[in-house]
Amino acid sequence: MLLLLLLLHRTLCSKLYWVDYGGAHVPIKIASANLDGSEPSILVRSSFHQLGEIAIDVTGNRLFWTEAATKSVSYLPLMFVSN
Repeated sequence: MLLLLLLLHRTLCSKLYWVDYGGAHVPIKIASANLDGSEPSILVRSSFHQLGEIAIDVTGNRLFWTEAATKSVSYLPLMFVSN
């Protein structure tokens, strides 16, 4: 199962962000790619137990995610490239 988040902004590169919930012996990960599917990149790979939602803070250039098992919110700084 995948959770998709699409980011379109005039001053930022257009990117697609998603959560890959993995499966048997496949870790959960947060990834991104260009809108045409090129340059896929794994941003976070961890032993998440119950990864929840992802959200983008466009002003602060951060990707946030929640994890229900630990009742936590984490983030990763994002590096955007101007068009």
